[in-house]
Amino acid sequence: MIKPNNTFCPVPWKELSATPSGSVRLCCSSLQDANISKYEDGSVAKLTDDLQLAWNTNFFQEVRKKMLANEHVRACENCYRQDNAGIKSAKTAWLEKYPDLSNEDLASTIKIDQVELLDLRLGNICNLRCRMCDPYSSSAWMKEWRDLGELVPQPDDKTWSRLEKNEWPQDPRVWEQLKRVVPKLRTVRLTGGEPFLVTANKEFLKYCIQSGHASHIELNYSTNGTVWDNDLPELWKHFEQVNLRVSVDGLYEVNDYIRTPSRFEQILRNIDKMQELASHAPVKVIIGCTVQIYNIFQIPSFIEFFRNKNLFINLDFVQDPSYLALNVLPKNLAEKAQQILQKEIAYPGVSALVNLLDSSKTSQWNQFIAYTKKLDQLRNQNISKIVPELGLE
Repeated sequence: MIKPNNTFCPVPWKELSATPSGSVRLCCSSLQDANISKYEDGSVAKLTDDLQLAWNTNFFQEVRKKMLANEHVRACENCYRQDNAGIKSAKTAWLEKYPDLSNEDLASTIKIDQVELLDLRLGNICNLRCRMCDPYSSSAWMKEWRDLGELVPQPDDKTWSRLEKNEWPQDPRVWEQLKRVVPKLRTVRLTGGEPFLVTANKEFLKYCIQSGHASHIELNYSTNGTVWDNDLPELWKHFEQVNLRVSVDGLYEVNDYIRTPSRFEQILRNIDKMQELASHAPVKVIIGCTVQIYNIFQIPSFIEFFRNKNLFINLDFVQDPSYLALNVLPKNLAEKAQQILQKEIAYPGVSALVNLLDSSKTSQWNQFIAYTKKLDQLRNQNISKIVPELGLE
């Protein structure tokens, strides 16, 4: 048996992951500029390709070899950073799930039917323009992203064209290819964009049911909570478990400011539907909160609100764009946030946020202000009314 080490992670042997554009990547937690699977000619591996080849490019084989040799893998730096901050990373979670893997399991070339986790970002079709997002993950961002000009990295014309016609989730070749991984699947993660706006995946769920494999598959959705598909509960009852992670980033006006044009009350109504379903079906509902400068001062109230609804909150934190990250706060504001967080210091993940606030590096503070004020102007919003603790006018 091979003992996992500091850089080892089971992901390259167990997970097939795709970007919102349908490109095959290492995993959803890996660095975006270092995680894409490419062929020898430099072309990007896609879900429409032969998945046996797409999952065994030189990129994947090199990552596997480096992990076995305990060598640094640049694509994995997000997990390294989280581990160092005392936050449970995706890598750590995977190691807990697969504490022992055999030498046979850890070959550098793997058969595609060995995939146990399928991670699909179902395009960039979305109805929200969250402030920490971009047009790669939300089609609603297109116009405003251009209007932000040099404040954000602008895609070239070819990329814009691809983003505007991101139709791969409707391509039947994709779902035909993915049938190959169904027999040993244990988990399917469906995100977006907004997964409830992509109807093509329902045919894949039906195939899992008809082929007799749904009973050993867990479905994990990450939804913004603003839409609901009435067809899904009937399909879900055939699966081992369905986990619904509802992304909410604040209470009332704070959430609506970050996740424009969502309405907090509408999200609560949909959460009520999910909880009612969970009372008599294999469904679990949790809240996912992406902690950032905009909502850090409201976190204790946020925790208390959803605790009263018997909902657990998974606290994550912004890493990209880096100018929205907690460590960008000036020292006086970071200390103020730390003091407020003491009210819920025992809640899972809060102490890690306090630690992040200790590593203040304010070099991007002016970038945060410029981005925020420009977006406020475009959206007719005002940060000083939403987050007065920042002291911005």
